[in-house]
Amino acid sequence: MKSAPIPDDEHIRLAALYSYRILDTEAEAAFDRCVRTLCRIYDVPIAAVSFVDRDRQWFKSARGLEDCETPRSISFCGHVIAEGGLLVVEDARTDPRFHDNPLVTGPPGIRFYAGAPLVTPAGQPVGVLCIQDREPRTISKEELIPLEDLADLLIAQLELRHRENEQRLRRQLEHRQRELEAIFQAATSVSLIKTDLEGIIEETSTGTEALFGYARHELVGRPVSLVHLPEDRFHPEAIIEHLRHDSTPVRREMELLRSDGTTFPAVFSVHPITDSNNNLIATLSVTFDISDQKWVEQQLEQALRAKSDFLNAISHDLRTPLNALMGFSQLLAETDLTAEERRRYAEYCQRGGERLHGLIDSLLELSQLQSGRLQAHTEPLDLPSLIEGQCALYRPTARAKGIDLICRVDAGLPRWVRGDRTRLEQALSNLIDNAVKYTTAGGVTVTARPEGEQLAFAIEDTGPGIPAATRDQVFAAFDRGDYEGEQPGHGLGLAITREVAQMIGGDLHLHSVEGRGSTFTLTTPLEALDDRRASRAQRPPTETTERPRPGLRILVAEDEPTNAMLAQTLLERMEARVTVVEDGASALRTWRQHPFDLLLLDLQMPGLDGLRLTRAIRDEEAEGRDAPPVPIALFTAHARSEVEQQGFEAGCDEFLTKPARRSDLEALLVRLAPRDPP
Repeated sequence: MKSAPIPDDEHIRLAALYSYRILDTEAEAAFDRCVRTLCRIYDVPIAAVSFVDRDRQWFKSARGLEDCETPRSISFCGHVIAEGGLLVVEDARTDPRFHDNPLVTGPPGIRFYAGAPLVTPAGQPVGVLCIQDREPRTISKEELIPLEDLADLLIAQLELRHRENEQRLRRQLEHRQRELEAIFQAATSVSLIKTDLEGIIEETSTGTEALFGYARHELVGRPVSLVHLPEDRFHPEAIIEHLRHDSTPVRREMELLRSDGTTFPAVFSVHPITDSNNNLIATLSVTFDISDQKWVEQQLEQALRAKSDFLNAISHDLRTPLNALMGFSQLLAETDLTAEERRRYAEYCQRGGERLHGLIDSLLELSQLQSGRLQAHTEPLDLPSLIEGQCALYRPTARAKGIDLICRVDAGLPRWVRGDRTRLEQALSNLIDNAVKYTTAGGVTVTARPEGEQLAFAIEDTGPGIPAATRDQVFAAFDRGDYEGEQPGHGLGLAITREVAQMIGGDLHLHSVEGRGSTFTLTTPLEALDDRRASRAQRPPTETTERPRPGLRILVAEDEPTNAMLAQTLLERMEARVTVVEDGASALRTWRQHPFDLLLLDLQMPGLDGLRLTRAIRDEEAEGRDAPPVPIALFTAHARSEVEQQGFEAGCDEFLTKPARRSDLEALLVRLAPRDPP
């Protein structure tokens, strides 16, 4: 057997074959009709349209053959391709080229073969139209004319389809080009940059101009490294080499460069652009500005750090007095203590409790202020009196330290204004307290003056001042601006004061010169009043030296045994007659059976809580109970502001916040219990 030689221009022939995109396609009616026609014309059992690939001949259409392809090395059609013209083999058994060919000695047992090449207009034979018989036969040249004509018709059919395919591909390419141009124009929020394989920019999107600050004509034709920092050593050739072997986009995060020299954090990914044969012809880089994302990440990191600092600080400030409470309470349990030691240890316990109480109250208040649950309550205020009253509280401390505390009210300010007395006094108290606390020489000056439509309180001290690096920190909870001195504090005062200022419609500002002092300026809306409208400004005194009447009948409803015992002990020391129950239902039954001068109800109890119990009692009183309404006070661990409105709506008369001092309990009895028995 002699295999057909490979033509010298085989690569050109194969390129022509591949351009038709015919290999391994589905059956088509035109080719099948051609094969059937050949079988009828020549009365042969076998006819085929074959295309000769690099290592095989593949049958587009065939009759009388079981296989869809055979090796090129044993094919008759390979000889047609090599010779480039009509091939006729009358008896393959006597032809030295084919006598031992497997297609002759075995199935399909070829004896006769005639094949006409399918030659392109450029002269490249890409396939063969052939007829075969299992018996030898002779055939004249004139008889082969239909075979050659049909071969010409088939190549014409392939050319026509090839041109149609090219036109369709051209239309698709033009459509894709228009789509790409539209995408580039529409991409205003993202940068799209198309580059050639040398890294030269070919096209940019509208978003590229906005992102990098270049006009399109300033980018096209220039290397893409223009928008990369020199120190990043950006090598587009390395990315292109990667994309040649792996179509997975290359994604990176780095700083990119604008036309004005500024940089921004970005994520860019480089995608391959390939031709119809999947060859890389260009790249498309997609770039996003992630400045906002980075800012959010930084804010989150700062928030997490602040949370950690907050938890560490609150843990420290809670454990410190708790350590004293637990330690000295254990010492108090010892039996060999002297009276002086017992008194001193009890005093330490009380101080620890007071410190815990103050911290918890401040935390609750800060939480309520930040959540917006507190509302301003305005009333007429005597401005000079309010300021002088706050200064008077801290003059003894200032005098003991040898510093002056001066109050000044601008002559242009009205005497009477409308404002939230409680919050204003609280803010001024915090600011004056801090100023006196951290000033060791000189003095503190409190000034009230008008600033536009607002009233400004300036608290100026001659203390150490606050370093510029820590001025923003001092308004954060538990942050004392890196202060390492001996003055006590939790670092909550300024945080609460700023929240209070904003709640009442103002703000708190700081001006400080390190080594020369600080000035905190509290602003609040200024609403002047005349003397007649301000007649309700005077408040009744809150302090009293009056003591509770002995023998008061008091019902205490408290489910926590320790708190119940403490309340009972304190009340009995005030000569009250105390009945204690552990839940709301028991309290309701006991009240129905016995008269009381005062009900002290825990807010949270199993079953019937303090609010529901109060409503039940008020409902029964309204239905005609002979006795006058009994005074009711809620005893609660909640901040008063959280439950005040609900309590008044339910019918409560007063509130007592846990933990309660003995003086608070005495004042409550004086306010609510009748002086004379009913």
